[in-house]
Amino acid sequence: MLYGVFTFAILLVFTSDQLFTEYAYSVTNSTVKTVTPQVRESGPIVSLQFSSDGSPLWIVSGRWRIDVNYDTTGVIPLSIRNLNVSLVIVSADGSTTHRYKLSELKQNSLSYDNVTNTSNLNGTLKLALEGKSIDNVDTSLKFINRKILIISLDISKTKSYLGETPIYGVER
Repeated sequence: MLYGVFTFAILLVFTSDQLFTEYAYSVTNSTVKTVTPQVRESGPIVSLQFSSDGSPLWIVSGRWRIDVNYDTTGVIPLSIRNLNVSLVIVSADGSTTHRYKLSELKQNSLSYDNVTNTSNLNGTLKLALEGKSIDNVDTSLKFINRKILIISLDISKTKSYLGETPIYGVER
């Protein structure tokens, strides 16, 4: 939320023998809140998933979308909501294809690093697989310079589906 300034002025004019006297009273109320506009950020997923020994497991493509409320500078996010990620996962040898969705993001914490221009969100989300879903997957999102999205998922719940490395996306 942003704080605005509300000014209230009263101007009284008295007439007496062609003499005008003006009185003004100003009140500043710094508790009046204004809402930042919500921005929809989106782009493609472009990522490779690797095993613990460094060999490629999956080629990951897809689309992502989030709604972000920024501060007045348009740089620091105040809230991130409505994450929606559609993934197409293809094995490194091309023999297997899967489709997954990430959604229902619940934000636990959100911070911003001015030095690296990186937003860090921690929370949970739902991973929808073919025929089942995994709820409350611990998640870390990094949004770098409003251009790069890095999604890190709890590998204890997702390793067999997505490998052990983060998923990368770019904003366009």
